Amino acid sequence: MTEHQRKVLDWITAHLAETRISPSYHEIAVGCGLYSRSRAHALVKRLIAEGHLVQETGRQRTIKLADPVKRISSQQLRAELTRRGELYSPVIMAAIKRAGLEAYL
Repeated sequence: MTEHQRKVLDWITAHLAETRISPSYHEIAVGCGLYSRSRAHALVKRLIAEGHLVQETGRQRTIKLADPVKRISSQQLRAELTRRGELYSPVIMAAIKRAGLEAYL
């Protein structure tokens, strides 16, 4: 995630927590110090593509935070757990069994 993407995601998170209303691209641009709405739009679209945000198509002001569990791919999760040496730890294995995901190992 780039610095600008992080800034936009953090700003949207704070805005939603404060107002409970999805921001417009203009508000995002102003709030993040971007030069144009199109830059805000591009950053939001990238955050949507990466799974950090969701948006209903064809409607205005529908930007929302993605479910935290769905924000990372299973490959990213597997890589991180492998890096930490925790992929097959008892806690992780128990969670996988509770979720019925043994077939994905």
